[in-house]
Amino acid sequence: MALERPLENFESYRAAQTMARLSTICAVVLGLTVIALICVMIVLLPLKEVRPMLVTLKDKGEQVVHIEPFERNEKATTLLMETLSRQYVTLRETIDLQTEEVRWKHLSLMTGSQLNEEFMSLMKPDNQDSPFKKRLDEQVTREIQILSSTSLAPSAPNIFQVEWISRDRHKGQIIGQGHWVSTLTVFLEPHEVSLEDQYINLLLALPLLITHLLRKEARMLNNKSKYIMGLSMSSFLILSSVGNTNPQTLPQPPVMAPIPPSQDLMSQSMTSSLTEHPDVESQVKGQYPDLERKESLPLGAIQHAWDHAKIGAGVYNVTYTGAEIIKLRCREMMTTCIILPSWERVEKFNLGDPSSFKIENPKSNIITIQPQEFTGLDSNLIVIGASGKVYSFYLRSEGYNTNHVPDLAVYIRVAKPANLSSSISNTKSIDYKQKDDYLEEVPFDPSNLNFNFTMAGDKELAPHRVYSDGIRTWFDYGEEIKKKGLPAVYAVIDGVDTPINVGREGTKIVAQHSGSFTLRNGQKVVCIFPTLQEVSE
Repeated sequence: MALERPLENFESYRAAQTMARLSTICAVVLGLTVIALICVMIVLLPLKEVRPMLVTLKDKGEQVVHIEPFERNEKATTLLMETLSRQYVTLRETIDLQTEEVRWKHLSLMTGSQLNEEFMSLMKPDNQDSPFKKRLDEQVTREIQILSSTSLAPSAPNIFQVEWISRDRHKGQIIGQGHWVSTLTVFLEPHEVSLEDQYINLLLALPLLITHLLRKEARMLNNKSKYIMGLSMSSFLILSSVGNTNPQTLPQPPVMAPIPPSQDLMSQSMTSSLTEHPDVESQVKGQYPDLERKESLPLGAIQHAWDHAKIGAGVYNVTYTGAEIIKLRCREMMTTCIILPSWERVEKFNLGDPSSFKIENPKSNIITIQPQEFTGLDSNLIVIGASGKVYSFYLRSEGYNTNHVPDLAVYIRVAKPANLSSSISNTKSIDYKQKDDYLEEVPFDPSNLNFNFTMAGDKELAPHRVYSDGIRTWFDYGEEIKKKGLPAVYAVIDGVDTPINVGREGTKIVAQHSGSFTLRNGQKVVCIFPTLQEVSE
C-alpha cells in the first residue's frame, strides 16, 4: 500500500503535466488562428469596392460579347471620355423639374470648379434670368437624345463633340425641338472623394473627369416654342505663355440669353402634323431609308508622292530673265497656276498643242493649266505681257502615279521695267484690285484686333498669343522665335487643313487669312480657332 500511493501521485502529476502542455499548445494554435484571421480580414477589407469594367457590345442587339477590367491606355481612356461626355451633356441639358438637385450634384463632380459655380449661379431659382426658373414657372420640360460622341484626336486629343437632339414638352405635347452640337474640352485630374460621392459617380475610382463646355452650335429644326432657352456657357483651354511676354487674357465666359418669347405656342395643327408623319421623327434621328444601288469602288488614283512631301512641295518660285525656258511639271486631274507679278497683265497667250492642255486666264496676271484626256506628252506655252515681256514655258503632262510632285503654284519673279507705262498699271482689272491689292491697301486699325483665340495641343509649338484684324492673323512667338523651329501654318477650310502663304514680321508669323488654323512641326500639332462670343439680343 505504501508503494501504490506514490505511484498514483506520480501518474496524477504526469497527467496534469500533459494536460498543461496540451492547453498551452491549444492556446498557441488558437492565438495564431486569430492572428491569421485578422490578417485575412485586413487583406479583404474593404469588402466592397468600385472597379470600372469595360463592356464590349455588338452593334446589333446590344449583346455583351466581352467584359474586362478597365485599364489606363489610350483606347480605354478615349472610350471613357466619350462615355462621360455623353453623360455630362445628358445631366446638364435635361430638365424634368424634379431630379435637378441630384443631377446637378452629380454634374458638379464632373465639372471644373469655376464652370460649376457659373452654371449653378445661372440656374438657381432666385436668379430672375434663370432659364430653369422660367421653365419651372411655365411647366416646360426638356428631354434629350444623344446621337453621337466623337473625339477630335489626333489634332485635338482633349476635345470631344457630342451631337444631340432636344425636345421641349408642355403638358405632354412637343412644342419645339432642336439639333445641337456641344464641343467639350476634357482632361483627367486627381481628386480625393468620399465614399458617398464615389457611388454617385462610379468612375471616380479613377482620376476625376473634368469637362468644360466650349461652345454649342444649334440648327433648329422645328421651333415654334417660346420655351427654347440656350444654357450655353464657355470655358477655354488656353496654353500658358512662355518667356516674359504677357499671357493672353482669358475672355469672360459668355452666357447665351434666352430667346425672346414668341407671341403664341405651337398651334395644335403643327403638333398633330408632326405626329402624323413618322418619317419626321426618324429623319430627325438621322434614320433615312436605304437606297438600292450599285456600290462604287475607290478609284485607287491617289498620288503617293504627296504622302511624305516636304513643306512647300508643289510651289515653284522662278526668277525670270528672259534667257531661259521655264520648265513645268503638270499632272492629270490637277491644275497648275502661274502667277505673274502684280504689275503685269496677260495680253495674249499661245499654246503649242491645244488638245493636250486647257489654258485659262481667270485674272489679269494669272494663267491656269490643266492637262486634258491624255498624259505622257508635252507642249509649250508662250505668254505675252502688257509690259512687252514674253514668258516661255515648257509643259509636261504626267499621270497620277508619277513619283514627282507636280508644280501647282508657280510664282514668276521678274524685274519691273523702268519705263513701264502708267496706263498699263492703271488698266488692271477691277477684280484684281478688289482682292490681291486689297490686302496691301487696307490700313491697320488696332481697334479691329481680336485677341479671343483658343489654342489646344503641344505647348512647345504654341505661340505666346494670336490676334487678327479679320483679314490677317499674327502668331507672336516673342524672342522664342529664334530658338524654335517655325511651324507650317495651315488654314482650316471646310474642316480640311489647307496650306497658305505666310510672312514674317520680326517675332511674328503673319498669315493672310483669318479663322481657324493648324500649326504643325513634325509630330507636334497646335489647333487654333477663334473664340465664338454669343451676343444677347
